[in-house]
Amino acid sequence: MKLKIKYCGGCNPVTDRKKVVNDVLAILRQHTSVEVTAEQPDILLVMGGCSVCCVDVSQEIAEGKKAVKVGGYLVDYCQTRPAQLAEVVAGKLLDKGEEAG
Repeated sequence: MKLKIKYCGGCNPVTDRKKVVNDVLAILRQHTSVEVTAEQPDILLVMGGCSVCCVDVSQEIAEGKKAVKVGGYLVDYCQTRPAQLAEVVAGKLLDKGEEAG
C-alpha cells in the first residue's frame, strides 16, 4: 500500500496526531507492506487534530484518490472511542486500499 499522509496545522489538537499515525502504521504493517509517499499514493490519510479537520485535500479528491479523514476523534465523520482510533483508521485504510488497488 502506498500511503500519503497530510496533516493539519495543529492549532487546536485533541489527539496526538503523530502517535495515532505511528500506531496506524504499526497495525497496517501487520497486514500489508506500507510505503509512505508523497508521489502517486494508492490512498490518502488525512490527519486533523480536531473535528474541524481543515486539511485541504481538494486536489487529491479531484484526482479520484480514496481517503480516510481523521478529525480529532471523528473518522470519516463518525465518532470513535479514543482507545480504538488507530484500529478503526487502519481498518478503513485497509478496506479502501483494497478498493483502490
